[in-house]
Amino acid sequence: MSAACTRKGTAPARANTVRGRVRRAASCGTALAGVFVGFVVSVAGGCHAIDEWGNREPTRTGEVTMSLSIARPSEQAYELFRVTRTGDLEYGGGLRAFNGSTNWSGVMSDEEIRSFLALLDETGWCDTSPVTDDESAVRVRIELRCTERGRTWAVKGMPEGVTRMHALLDPIARKRLQPELDRLPESSEAREKREGALAPGTPSAPDAPKAPARTPAP
Repeated sequence: MSAACTRKGTAPARANTVRGRVRRAASCGTALAGVFVGFVVSVAGGCHAIDEWGNREPTRTGEVTMSLSIARPSEQAYELFRVTRTGDLEYGGGLRAFNGSTNWSGVMSDEEIRSFLALLDETGWCDTSPVTDDESAVRVRIELRCTERGRTWAVKGMPEGVTRMHALLDPIARKRLQPELDRLPESSEAREKREGALAPGTPSAPDAPKAPARTPAP
């Protein structure tokens, strides 16, 4: 059996990185090909997550998970991003994020997962805490599982790694969430702005027909 699917013993050097872990998970299916079926079933559990009903789910991140919470109390702004081992991005905003829950979940593409794992490698969060700014009012909490051991970091401010991770995950969340937002009823304020933009005499709409000029009586 290939060392790429074992949790103990000698493993390739690239498995020490976050991206190495997802490569290892992706190679499990081919490494076990041709092995006795019963043996495959018993070993494959190390390459898959187990859902609440006991079913095996593909592990697309190499068992890596992350929760990123950003709180700006002075602005009453709260955000929560969660990347699951199955490659889902969960997002919560406002009161839900404040309470530690999410209100939306979507599947990340393979390219988005690769970008996430590459950036996580660059931040070094699996081993070291982000830089903190004691003068900042922003509160950041990061919960990670890069190996069998989890990490939790609580810092102040928006260090470079947090800024870059937010810049990566926020557009993904918004892109997945946009169809839901498009189905929401239009607010009265938005409707008034839209109708006002189409009112006669505005640059965005043609002027209303003008009444013919009167000819003075002789």
